[in-house]
Formats: sequence, structure tokens, C-alpha cells
Amino acid sequence: MAKKNDEIVFARATGFANLSFHVPNNMETIYGIASIGKLLTAIGILFLLKEKNMRTTDAIYPYLEMLDADIPKPLTFHHLLTHTSGVERYYTIDPYFHDQTSGNQDQWKTFWKKHPNFLLQTPIDYLPYLNDVDFFYPIGETFYYTNTSYILLGILIQVLSGQTYSEYVTHRVIKRLKLERTLFLAFDEVYENVAEGYTPFYHQGIIKGWKKNIYRLPIVGSADGGIFSNVYDLDKLISELRNKNGILSDITYDILHPHVLMKNEESWKSFYGYGITMMYHEGELFRYGLAGGDFGVAAGAYYYPKEQLSIIILSNYNTSDDNWMFNKEFHMQFLDL
Repeated sequence: MAKKNDEIVFARATGFANLSFHVPNNMETIYGIASIGKLLTAIGILFLLKEKNMRTTDAIYPYLEMLDADIPKPLTFHHLLTHTSGVERYYTIDPYFHDQTSGNQDQWKTFWKKHPNFLLQTPIDYLPYLNDVDFFYPIGETFYYTNTSYILLGILIQVLSGQTYSEYVTHRVIKRLKLERTLFLAFDEVYENVAEGYTPFYHQGIIKGWKKNIYRLPIVGSADGGIFSNVYDLDKLISELRNKNGILSDITYDILHPHVLMKNEESWKSFYGYGITMMYHEGELFRYGLAGGDFGVAAGAYYYPKEQLSIIILSNYNTSDDNWMFNKEFHMQFLDL
């Protein structure tokens, strides 16, 4: 879906929500959105810090006593929010895992063999993978994208709020923003108009068929992503960031501030805010938004301030070349049109 000046200029649904029975997707269909859910985690932690009269620069170690890990005292909420904690990815920590192949599919396949996905229902359930956590980079110096940072934020939400992560985000973020089709769904639940996720299997680089993603992801989305939503709710979420009198107005500056440089390419620079990315062209903000990709998930939600254009793409199929929907060249074709 594409909107210009808050008016829909392009909308299309294609493909199948259920491939077995050829049930088509439609414009109301709910999809997994993978790491786009990190923005909801960021919003949740910012709300919670304000409620507790705390700051993003506060150290996190006093609140993580349940971890046997040696959490460095300088590590703050800000470092977790911006992926500058330097902490390694939780699924590489297990010694059983280290001897396996480096391919992403093989990594996760190996991980799930030892750690069944149905056991991962809240961020607290990830604790066994965090006890031996290590830090690859000095704290605060390097952007290193890792789901572990946001799993830790989810644990902190549970500790500080006294609620589960999904309860807090549902009641304090999703309902306040009136995101009526944004839900924490388990793979074994039945819900109206939800697309199943499909991931390909290849032979000699060619897709030979599809498998459901139900054994490839945690049974319930967590703080690092995995919640379900649709194009209209994501459009509402992204548009709320430019509502100067809206629910997010007190934290919008923190979210959209270019806290850390991700990539520097001549006249283009990419930054990470809190749970969101920003791209600048020759010093001017070109777009902000975020993408999510996983087994059976390919999603992107972006806004272009200069053109007042939003583009949201959700898919329940992933392939090895999904980056087309996230790269600036594809989006610039929309701008040219």
C-alpha cells in the first residue's frame, strides 16, 4: 500500500494466505511483521521509563539479577535500544551450536533442534541462552544489530512493570494507539484472516517448494519481533510519529533521533534511532521506517517526509532476494512515479 498526503494512491493484495487451500490474501489480512515489532518494544520501554521517572541513560544491571551473566555496569537502556551494547546474538551462545555451519537456515535449524520453539513464549524464556552472554564490541562504540538487545529490553519491561511483555505492550502501547489488528498470536491459535508463513526450500538455487514456518520461529513473538499486524495498523503506527499532539509526541524525538550511524555511502547515510531506521541524503532526511524479515515473513514500512509518501509492504512468503522491497532504489521508483 502507498499513501500520498494521507490518501491511498496504490493498494493491492496478491498471493495466498493459505497455500494448501488457495485462500487469497486481502487488504485486511494480518501478517507476521518480524523485526518491525522492535518499534513497539522501543515505545513500550520509553513509556515505562517515563512512568518510573527513569532515563535511557540509566544502567540496566540492577534490574537483571536473574541473569547469571556478568552484565557490565556501564550498559544502559540506550545501548540496548540502539544496538550499541556489543552483545552477541543469543542463538550463537550455545556451545552445541558453535560447530555447525554458518548458513542462516542451518543456524536456526540447529538451534531449534535443541531448544523447541514452543518453549519460547515470553522474553524470560530466553534466559537459558543469556547466562553465558558475551560482548563482541566495546559498549557504545559500534552498531551491531542483535536481537539479544531487544530480548533484554523485553525482560526489563517484565521486571519493571510486573506484567508479561505481551501484556504490557498490548495494554500500554497497542490499545492506546488503537491498533485493532496488531496481535501477539501463537502458531497454534486460530484467528480470523491471518496469513500462514511460507519459506522456500531450494535445489541448485531454484525454489522447489514451500514449507510452513511454524517450526522455524518462536511460538509467540517476543521483544525482538514476531508480532502480527496489517497494512492499515502499520500505517497508523508510522503516521502517529508525525502527530505533534498524539500519544507518542513526548517520545517521538527520542525515537527519530539519529543516535548511531549504521552505514555511510558517499551522499547517503543511514542511522538507527530507537527501534527505527533513518536514511539521510546529502544531510536531509530522506525516509524513516523499518523492515522485518524471517522465515515466512518479509515486511517493510517507510515514510518519506519530503514527498509525504508512505509505503507499506507485507508478505507471508520469504525468499533469498527479499531485499528489493527494502532498498532505496526500489522506493525511489515509487517517488519517480
